[in-house]
Amino acid sequence: MSATSPELLILEIDTAAASVNLAGTPLQLPPRYVSFLELLAARSQQPDRYAQRVHVSEVRELSEFRHLEEATLGQTLYRFLNGTGKGESFNEQVCRILGLSEEKLVTSPKGKSKEVWVLNMACIGGVVIHGVPGAPALPPPSLTDTAPDLLSHDPYGLCDLTMAEALLELGRPAEALSAAERLIAHPDRSVAARALLLRSSVHEQGADWPEAWQNLDRARALIEVGPQDAHLLPWAKLQHARLERLVGDPNVSKRLLRELLAATPPAHKLLRGRLEVLEGLLILDDPRREPRSARPHFSVALHHFLDARWLWGTYLVAANLGLMHLRQSSYGAARNSPSLCRHELAQARDGFTRAWQVSQVLGRAPKPELLVMLARTERELGETESAQRYLDLILEGHSPRQPSLLPRQRSELFAERAELHWTLGRHQAAQSDWHTALHLPLSLSELDDLRRRAGNRLVDSLASTPSAVSQPVPQADLA
Repeated sequence: MSATSPELLILEIDTAAASVNLAGTPLQLPPRYVSFLELLAARSQQPDRYAQRVHVSEVRELSEFRHLEEATLGQTLYRFLNGTGKGESFNEQVCRILGLSEEKLVTSPKGKSKEVWVLNMACIGGVVIHGVPGAPALPPPSLTDTAPDLLSHDPYGLCDLTMAEALLELGRPAEALSAAERLIAHPDRSVAARALLLRSSVHEQGADWPEAWQNLDRARALIEVGPQDAHLLPWAKLQHARLERLVGDPNVSKRLLRELLAATPPAHKLLRGRLEVLEGLLILDDPRREPRSARPHFSVALHHFLDARWLWGTYLVAANLGLMHLRQSSYGAARNSPSLCRHELAQARDGFTRAWQVSQVLGRAPKPELLVMLARTERELGETESAQRYLDLILEGHSPRQPSLLPRQRSELFAERAELHWTLGRHQAAQSDWHTALHLPLSLSELDDLRRRAGNRLVDSLASTPSAVSQPVPQADLA
């Protein structure tokens, strides 16, 4: 990495002057390549890696390169980026300025170095394009500038939006919601639409379904206005499918999923990974389907996430594999075989534990739902002390990054603690926790599920009646 903090390294492209500066240092390059770099810089603002790619056929549409055949143009751009042994190439200049040894600013997927290119935003803090009609210029930052200073100068709100999305990734939904709030009226429709989709996702996590739907509808209204925002349509459709699965019509969710899978190119790894996770969860929701039949979808999702270098996807897959084994432990033969049931529970514990380990490596506190699942698995395996420790971690606020508990999270916590109290013979404490869970502001379906779980134990605290068996309730992503 460079000695200078990456967020202070801005790539500036001035199309009128045909010049390119990196961290205030002019890059030496023929003028005709400025338009190529401008195209890469503009595409780097797209929300996913696949959409950021630039194909040689798109470069050929630029006036400077129309006279070249695609094969010749690919060779020409390869030599410009990587050199011919005569003089310093573009990427070599970048490495010298940034103090890097090997990392490139313009990269290509494996085997496509003469066909497809993408700007490696991990090297730098952002891009600014001058000379575009209506685009205000961003003054070059000094080395004393801080990240908040850069955010305040950002003309498109992309830095604020990136910060909001990062906060959500870090498990801090309340802060993400606050950061996105000021962007929903942004003049750039793409920024506003992404902010609204983020807000819909946050409200989905908090089970605030009216707000989740309302923000999704507002985002779709913005996206459908102009073709320049068409790249956001699949993400809006995915959010629609997720909400239909959780509180709408699962059949609509399946239809939307089929449409998205048919329309999403194989190279669009991140989106395809999320679609595979959704398909796996829809299988887990269906009592007619064997839970383990979701495994191939979670496995494919993991490969997509790794290809997209979205490491949090490994957490998502591990957690949902744990959920799959937990459901399998009470399905079919395992229901009547203590050894099979215990095997599936042990597999569930492994999945949930791996998800927790991934979250620790990535510096993110696991969601309370994951700790509740770990507590439930340990309880069903007879490890009541371990189960109690996981519940205590939630109640004690095991990390300074742990967000405040939402009503749904609190209900799951108290319901599981009630189950643990009951297992240990503490029936009055169990009934108290059931009452606490049932008096939280929940949806009718969530309240019905809690009442089924409590069964007769809520009525007669001294009865040892087993809890009612309920159908699987749609489980939100444990991410």
